[in-house]
Amino acid sequence: PHPLLGLPNMTPDLDEGLAEKRMQARERERIMKHGKLMDGWPRGCLIIVDRREKLPFQGLPNSERGTLATGDYGLKGLPMVAIERKSLKDCFHTLSTPRNRARFERELVRGKDLKFFAVVLECSVDTIINHPPPKQGKQRREYDGPATWRRLVRLSVKHCCPVWPCVDKAEARRVTLRLLYEAYGLYWREMET
Repeated sequence: PHPLLGLPNMTPDLDEGLAEKRMQARERERIMKHGKLMDGWPRGCLIIVDRREKLPFQGLPNSERGTLATGDYGLKGLPMVAIERKSLKDCFHTLSTPRNRARFERELVRGKDLKFFAVVLECSVDTIINHPPPKQGKQRREYDGPATWRRLVRLSVKHCCPVWPCVDKAEARRVTLRLLYEAYGLYWREMET
């Protein structure tokens, strides 16, 4: 209470640490309610890895193979969350021909209908622009790094889809897990309200 008027103190807390502590306490309470696995992954959060994913991330917590309508990674019971993973080779292959680009664009259109959809790249922007993979098989010409990056950015903006370039596959795995974890956290908040 206010020392002179006896009314509750209506001024906001100036202690930023207090707000952080309150947020951590709410998080602990939510974790206690829903449980956690030993590695810090929520017990009720099951990652679905699409069966068509040829080289999935290794060692994902609480995951199983399944079929997803869109993307390579999703969450069981939460079909409105998906992540598409692209290796360097796959990124160039996907964006190099009109036919493959059209297929990828259809996936981005499907992703637009979801609450959360993102593309995680296993390569950096610098790698895409300056170190494209060598041409393959019957391919007539070398890959064009700057043109591929422009196409990807254009499609990302056109379809409001975040693209997360990463340094390597290990970082792409960490980013994918963080994105799925955050999406699951938002789902919890929606269920609690």
